[in-house]
Parts: sequence; C-alpha cells; structure tokens
Amino acid sequence: MPPEIDERTASFAGRGGLSLFYRRWVPAGPPVGRVLIAHGLGEHSGRYAHVGRRFASCGYSVWALDHRGHGRSEGPRVLVDSFDTFEADLETFRLLAETEEPGLPSVLLGHSMGGAIALGHAIDYPDRFLALVLSGPAVQPGRGVPRATVIAGRLLARLLPKAGVLALDPAAVSSDPAVVAAYRDDPLVHHGKVTAGLAAALLARAERFPTEVAGLRLPVLIVHGGADQLVPVEGSRELVARFGSDDVTLVVEDAMFHEVLNEPDRERVLGSILSWVDARCGVSGGGR
Repeated sequence: MPPEIDERTASFAGRGGLSLFYRRWVPAGPPVGRVLIAHGLGEHSGRYAHVGRRFASCGYSVWALDHRGHGRSEGPRVLVDSFDTFEADLETFRLLAETEEPGLPSVLLGHSMGGAIALGHAIDYPDRFLALVLSGPAVQPGRGVPRATVIAGRLLARLLPKAGVLALDPAAVSSDPAVVAAYRDDPLVHHGKVTAGLAAALLARAERFPTEVAGLRLPVLIVHGGADQLVPVEGSRELVARFGSDDVTLVVEDAMFHEVLNEPDRERVLGSILSWVDARCGVSGGGR
C-alpha cells in the first residue's frame, strides 16, 4: 500500500445495537470526495482493499463496512430479519462518515447483494448520495427459479430462517485462479450455504425494484460481467431501462465473471469507474 494512504479499522452500532466492523482508506491530503462500499453476499470489506487504495490514491476517502452476519461484524452468519435492516445499517454508517467528513460529495458503490442494498438505500433514503455505482448487482436473484421453489423457500424462511438453502460456487466468482484460491482460503468469507431468511429477504426486496427505480433521479453506473453465472447480466439490462434518472450507464464487460473488480483486467475497470465518479463529483482526474 502506498505510504501516503492511511488504512484504519473501527466499529459502530447498527440497528439493534449490533457491533458492525468497518474499514477506511484515507488519502494523504484533504479528500476530494467520499466513496462508501457495500460488499456482496458472504464476503467482507477486506476484499475491497485494492479498490479502497485506488480511490484513496486519487484523493477520495473510502469507507467500507462488513454487513451484519458477515466478516468481522456481529450477528448470525448470513442472516437478516428484513432487508431494510441492511439499508438502515448503511444509513447509520453514512451518517457516521458524514459527521466525520462533512460536506464531501459522496458516492455509493455496491457489489452483488451489496448492489441490491445500495439500490434499495437510494430508493428508501433519497438524496443521500450524489451518484450510485453498481457492480454485478443482484437485482433479479429469482430469475430462472421455478415459482414453486420460490414459494417453498419463503415458507422455509418463515419456519426455519437459519436453514441453508444455497451455496455459491467459488469458481464463478472470477476468471482469475488466484482470486478464486484466495476466496476459498479466506476465513472471513462464509463458505457455507446462504440462509433461507436472507435469500427470501433479498428476493422480496428485488421484486419491488422494477416499479421503484422509476423514482430515482441520481446518476447511476452499472458494470456487469457478460459471463457472470452467479447474477446473470439480463437482470441489469432489463432494469436499467426503468430508471427515472436521465444519467444511467450500463457497461457490460463481455468476457468477465461476477466480480468485475477482481478480474484480470480490474485496473482498467477501476480506472473507468474512477473517471465516471470524477465527472459526477466535479473532480479533475487528469487521466486514471
């Protein structure tokens, strides 16, 4: 990590008093803006260290939390009572960042399930962020799942919310073998099945997106891997046409897997995202 970037860790109290862990990457000089990161299902903020460092090296203050039940945060693993609890935690986290660094242009970046959390937050807490960046967002997690399976899953979520129903395939995370190996070996990644409670909560929230995104007015960038087998790109393609904002960009990286920020060509993708964020924050990037 470049010596001018200060990496810090701390915790804050989320909904219900649960202790939630977070990381910060602080630039050397006064920040030109702020980026909040919402990670994906089963992972944690530490997997975004390279993203935090890249943004911080370009003058942005970066804040990334571990969602409840994930990483170093408290709570039953990969379980949530309601999806709006994730959104409420994120709003508390945003307020913490805003209190410490008031007045900065602020951008929300969410990946996969974190993309759904970020999108839901933008809908339920309008005007908190200047712009929204979504990476492989899980905006249609039930796509292709038989209706009977969805109904059975919801029943199971009510009766046995902690029951495991679905396991993610690590090989589908990235086309980079080193990334997949690191993911498999990471003790902070949840390697078991996703709980019925969380799966049902995510599905229920995503079902409302097609009608609710019409009310969004902030700039939105969606970057999705064309070869994504965990969250197919069709969900992003179908949803993007429904956004109410007149500044919406969908970038499909044809050969990339689910984690476009962890693909071999990640630096180019990050550079493109940075340039887009610079333009919305009024920052002169000087070429990323």
